[in-house]
Amino acid sequence: MKKLLFLFLMLTTASIMWANEVTPMPEISYYDTGESVVVTATGYGHICLYWDDMLMAAGECEANWEIPYCEDPDGEEFGIAATAQEDGKEVSEYALATVYVPGRPIEVTPMPEISYYDTGESVVVTATGNGHICLYWDDMLMADGEYEAYWEIPYGEDPEGEEFGIAATAQEEGKEISDYALATVYVPGKPNDPVFEQTAAPILNAESEFFYNSYGPINGYIITLDPTEDSYIYYRIGVRDGYEYYVFDEWMEYYEPIILDEPGSYCIEAYAIADGKMESEHVSLDLYVGINQGTHDYGKYVILIDRNGEENWFELLQGSDGSYTATLALDYATYGGYRPGIDPVRQVPLYFMIDGMRYGAADDNTEVVLGNLMANPLYESDGNYTLPVGYNYTVGYYFDWENGFYVYAAQGSRLPGDPSEYADDDTLRGDADGDGAVSIADIVLIVDYLLNPNSTEINLVGADADLDGAVSIADIVAIVDYMLAATW
Repeated sequence: MKKLLFLFLMLTTASIMWANEVTPMPEISYYDTGESVVVTATGYGHICLYWDDMLMAAGECEANWEIPYCEDPDGEEFGIAATAQEDGKEVSEYALATVYVPGRPIEVTPMPEISYYDTGESVVVTATGNGHICLYWDDMLMADGEYEAYWEIPYGEDPEGEEFGIAATAQEEGKEISDYALATVYVPGKPNDPVFEQTAAPILNAESEFFYNSYGPINGYIITLDPTEDSYIYYRIGVRDGYEYYVFDEWMEYYEPIILDEPGSYCIEAYAIADGKMESEHVSLDLYVGINQGTHDYGKYVILIDRNGEENWFELLQGSDGSYTATLALDYATYGGYRPGIDPVRQVPLYFMIDGMRYGAADDNTEVVLGNLMANPLYESDGNYTLPVGYNYTVGYYFDWENGFYVYAAQGSRLPGDPSEYADDDTLRGDADGDGAVSIADIVLIVDYLLNPNSTEINLVGADADLDGAVSIADIVAIVDYMLAATW
């Protein structure tokens, strides 16, 4: 009995000891591949490999986990744990290891190269490299482009030139931007222009001459060019093409008088140049050659049509600014009664006769310069320009090379006289709108006229209710008094 009891105790103890046997801990090792770190746990039975309490790999007798290089260039440490468990045995204790995983190296784009060359008027700076190129001066982006960027620096105003500190960068896709490439570029200055004395301008003379050729009798010109110092004179002749501009021939050296004997509008330009001097200022002269048909074939005139329908010619004189003007007095006696009942503003028709060519409001080649009535009262009507009677005017025209003829008028002082004395129609005093009655409508029209003197709807004779020769607020008062008292 004692032997049986002893045998039972021995078997029980062996069973207990066998049931509590633990698998040995695995071994952890690792190696660097150049792009990752491979961690390996080896041992008995089933191997499990953990990081941060997460199962990363498992296998029989071995478990492997490849950790790629980190984004952080400084790298990172990983706390690794591993267990092993054989069949019929308890799982092993944790094997622990700290594994350092390097960071990925930062790949930087190579620096671009800076070069430059001189064109004779500027310096062209070029930066070339990989990827997107940026070229800077004084921290400012001056140019950019793929694989190349260039910036053209014109010569400076300082004759001594200037140095420019240039920087450039390059950046390929997926790489860091390069370091700055630096260069100092010298840009020359513009040389000072030599100072030369200017040649004195020649004197351009035009003498009218009568010719007879295939066109018939011609009022032409003989042109001479006289030097004011020892110099060579060059000239060219322009012929007006239509109304807007001249078509010039080539410059020619002057040797003998120039004859203009064919009809047309001409412009003679000339300049002189002496040895060792700059060419002179250009001088020019506009001339009209026409067929002789009597008076006014050439010259510049403004023609006014008086109250009797007759033309009155006034010569236009050239001023220092190149425009041609005439001073006119549109008195009531001569012009006051034109077109009774039709022109309530007493507008006097006029047109221009320039070198035998008519210029009126219906001509496309002229443009009227309009403005405030008191400063520029020129209107267009029935193919003519018109001006209100009763004032002094300066009327004229000038020629613009690009846009053709412009005509204008400047209104001066009012002329003395009572407009009603020269009225051919039965204009009613105070009847500003010409409807044959004096009413509030006349007051409204006068107010509109005072606010907008360009109005042509008002009858200035009728609106001058106080007969002082002008339209003003006093005429409104006079009309109100008349409407209340029914007498003037």
